[in-house]
Amino acid sequence: MKVLIEHPEASIKDFVVEIIKEIEVFKCSEDSYSYVFSVLQSA
Repeated sequence: MKVLIEHPEASIKDFVVEIIKEIEVFKCSEDSYSYVFSVLQSA
């Protein structure tokens, strides 16, 4: 994955950097990592 940081397209580099950050947060958080998804509906 880290090889893609050198990709010539900026959007791919940005995406990879964010994924790597998220992986690091996951590694540090042990058993307290989760996602919350909200679904909104207009009235």
